[in-house]
Amino acid sequence: MTFSREETLKALTLRAIADDYESFVMVVHEVTKWSSERELSFSEEEIESTLLMLVDEELGDLAIWRSA
Repeated sequence: MTFSREETLKALTLRAIADDYESFVMVVHEVTKWSSERELSFSEEEIESTLLMLVDEELGDLAIWRSA
């Protein structure tokens, strides 16, 4: 089965956030690493957009940390 570019980005982003909370920088790092192994490239903006889409679809969660 071959995934489209968008489906691959969604799957890699889900994989990056699946185990625990990750910083956005770490999500970008992991997605970039895994996509390069597949000879693909995604911009930080594409990864951010996909992450926000996953949150909207309730497949991901977003934690905002504030310092006191």
